[in-house]
Amino acid sequence: MLYFSSVFAAFIPATAPIWVWCVILLFSQTTAFLQHCLTVWLFSSRSVMRKIEAAQRRVNGVIGTLYCGLGVGVAADALRRLSLNGDPSGRTISRIRSGYACGADIY
Repeated sequence: MLYFSSVFAAFIPATAPIWVWCVILLFSQTTAFLQHCLTVWLFSSRSVMRKIEAAQRRVNGVIGTLYCGLGVGVAADALRRLSLNGDPSGRTISRIRSGYACGADIY
């Protein structure tokens, strides 16, 4: 919705009359409403709901695995940044553990 509206804003001059902006707003809101109605109608049909319920365990497993991988990646990156933050010897971690480091000391 925001992207769709921003495309209009790039092509409509700031001096356009107020009714042009009202038409754009009405059009974009109507489009969003119809898109949501179509999505609800499609995903509430019995056949689609049965397929979603049948695949739910596999989808949850895949998404859970992806989130775990993302978490491991973020943790690894954080540890790498802490240990190599201007100190390739790794002493930054020991200073943090000993309580002598504050934010200014790390950077």
